[in-house]
Amino acid sequence: MQTGIIRRIDELGRIVIPKEIRRTLRLHEGDEMEITVDDGCLMLRKFSEIENMRHVAKEVVRSLREFTAAEVMVCDNTQVSFYEGGDRKIAEGKIITEQLEKILLSKKYTLLMDDKRVPLYEGDPINWDCQVISPIVAQGDLVGGLILLTNKNGNEHLGYVNLAVKILTSLCTK
Repeated sequence: MQTGIIRRIDELGRIVIPKEIRRTLRLHEGDEMEITVDDGCLMLRKFSEIENMRHVAKEVVRSLREFTAAEVMVCDNTQVSFYEGGDRKIAEGKIITEQLEKILLSKKYTLLMDDKRVPLYEGDPINWDCQVISPIVAQGDLVGGLILLTNKNGNEHLGYVNLAVKILTSLCTK
């Protein structure tokens, strides 16, 4: 994405990220940014605890899918990090919806069924009767969410979901 916006570095070495870009990328005051240099280019990326623990978290998600036979999605505060199930190619990398973001920010386990379900990411076909949404919170900060999608009552899988979230939370470095 090229915007053509030019900013000056101030005397303290700061650059203001334009409001339109912050809104598009859902950057908020206090967000941590990862700064890297690659082939002469300075790159900024919103830091994601979920992406930081990706290799272990993927195994947790695979195990949860195996035990529940449900589809499982993990997201950070902005996008779908990984998805185990048939919609993987559609979902991974997509920006999460404002509805999902709002549920995650409540930091409460949420069970949505039938007409209460919400789209989870851009273009979500909402193929499942039940969405089990569990925020991943480390030291009081929301780092992402684990979502289980099933056609059964999601409460059947609550023990597995809670265990998976506890494992993912313990992996966070905050």
